[in-house]
Amino acid sequence: MDEVRDLVQQGQALSWKDFEGYPFEDVGSGLYIRKYEINENYHVLVGGGSVDAAPLYINLVKRNGEKIDIRYDDIDHFILN
Repeated sequence: MDEVRDLVQQGQALSWKDFEGYPFEDVGSGLYIRKYEINENYHVLVGGGSVDAAPLYINLVKRNGEKIDIRYDDIDHFILN
């Protein structure tokens, strides 16, 4: 989770390249959607039409399905609630 907090600091500048080196599962169908497991409670989904363009979303997702886009939303508030 500390690495996600570090990435959040980049805000809207986050890109596909920022996630290089992290293991992911390709879960997209028609879109590029990469799932990065964080721990048993959270994962990050990065999705878009092309890995050469800015992602459409970079979501932190709770196991219950709640999510936020880490580029725009408050990660600490999300985790505490």
